[in-house]
Amino acid sequence: MDSGASSGGASNMVFVASVFVILAIALYYFYKWLNGSDEQKDMVIYTSPDSGLPGKSDKVVRFGTTNSDIPPLYEGGEYSVSTWVYITNWGVNKGYNKPFLTLTGGSGQGGYATMIMYLGQNVNKLGIRVSTEDNKLTSAKLEHIRPVTGNGYGVSPYTDAAGDFKKCDIESIDMQRWVNITAVLNGRTLDVYIDGKMTRSCVLNGMFKVDGDSPELMLGGPYGFGGIIGQTVAANFAYSPDRVYKIYQNGPLDTSILSKIIGIFNPAQYSFSIKRNGQEIV
Repeated sequence: MDSGASSGGASNMVFVASVFVILAIALYYFYKWLNGSDEQKDMVIYTSPDSGLPGKSDKVVRFGTTNSDIPPLYEGGEYSVSTWVYITNWGVNKGYNKPFLTLTGGSGQGGYATMIMYLGQNVNKLGIRVSTEDNKLTSAKLEHIRPVTGNGYGVSPYTDAAGDFKKCDIESIDMQRWVNITAVLNGRTLDVYIDGKMTRSCVLNGMFKVDGDSPELMLGGPYGFGGIIGQTVAANFAYSPDRVYKIYQNGPLDTSILSKIIGIFNPAQYSFSIKRNGQEIV
């Protein structure tokens, strides 16, 4: 009887160990599937299970100090960025543009931004600007984006005036609810989706430009908006309409247990959440 019990106990231990090994392998390959192959990467840049990043904070939150942190970015190719915003107060940073998402090639403050998303000064408007060969965003410094003028163009493309309204700007964006914004770059084309549906499509003056080979994505900062930034993803290929809608269906926050497990394999992709219990986000 003793030998039988010992044999049964050993078998159970082997079974449990095998289950853990299989589960670990499955999670690893699922994680690899989520982030794509070496050639094509579709990655979660920021997520939180129960909160989000403040739209306005003391410092910009940066992602992508190395190519492994966010998908590689090559000029004239394809790139997609999708993020969520919850606008609570348009009066924060009133009278100034409110940049909340900036994509650069990573050459530093002396370089320029590839793409910028911002909210208008006083008018309810979402603006998206892209650097091209003959029309670079002259600085990646957010303080140069914030003013109405002074960015090197003579006439600023960032004003609320009708003459500076671009084809890919969104005339209004809902407040007091989560809104999904997706920008898809493909050579000379920029497609903008709101809540999973294409809202604007425009042809740029040229291929989009990149100022380095260490891409960086920045969220929030002192010049941002009153509200919250939710889950943000990026890919080095053009999202299909189906993929955009799937991201929208997934929602602004990741409440799954699996996201916490994946964070163990690559915690650099998951930032600490900022609690909002009883505190006003500005």
